Amino acid sequence: MKKEKLLVWDFDGVIADSEILWCKNWQDHLNRIGCDISFEESVKYLAGVGMTDKVRVLKEKFDIDLPDGVEDAVYKDSVRDMKTKMKMIDGVEQCLNLTQYNHCLATGGSYEKTDIKIDVLKLHKYFNKDNIFSSESVKIGKPEPDLFLLAAEKIGYKPKDCIVIEDSTHGVEAAIRAGMNVIVFTGATHTNNDKYRQKIKDMGVENIFSNMNDVYKFLKSSV
Repeated sequence: MKKEKLLVWDFDGVIADSEILWCKNWQDHLNRIGCDISFEESVKYLAGVGMTDKVRVLKEKFDIDLPDGVEDAVYKDSVRDMKTKMKMIDGVEQCLNLTQYNHCLATGGSYEKTDIKIDVLKLHKYFNKDNIFSSESVKIGKPEPDLFLLAAEKIGYKPKDCIVIEDSTHGVEAAIRAGMNVIVFTGATHTNNDKYRQKIKDMGVENIFSNMNDVYKFLKSSV
């Protein structure tokens, strides 16, 4: 049955405190090939974006053409970390169990990597091939709105009836440009600081939470 609202979930930094793992892997491997990128820059430029957009950003910001093998090496390390270090953020599952919403996932990660994440965290009852959307399915990922608009169209919702749950500035910009409501979760390791929260506020976002239990309370009272 179609519910009144669609919750569009990002994954890394929202469902799991995993963005820090991928950004650290990218920093390490880029440093090895002579790209002097800091962890903060890795978060700023690479968090929340798909592979095609990572290649473009690295060229634009650091004048780096990604050599063959780097993406595979980062992927290998990422899979290792997914299986050994990734944990679901407390409070996520109670949000997913809110039956007054429909739920879908719209992530900058690949379908292959997303399947592994879903398997590791045992989230199959919430997400499957019919409600998982990856930046691989659009020409340009976040901060362009295409991924969120695709998810809404496929599930059958107008943008105004969607609520995006994001952590990254790229994702927030994409949600705003899609004409969707947005909740920003800042409880992950890389976003849990006042400077980052102020950055999100400066983007015009009002609903900012560092505790997923507060997200749950907000969602429960919103419909």
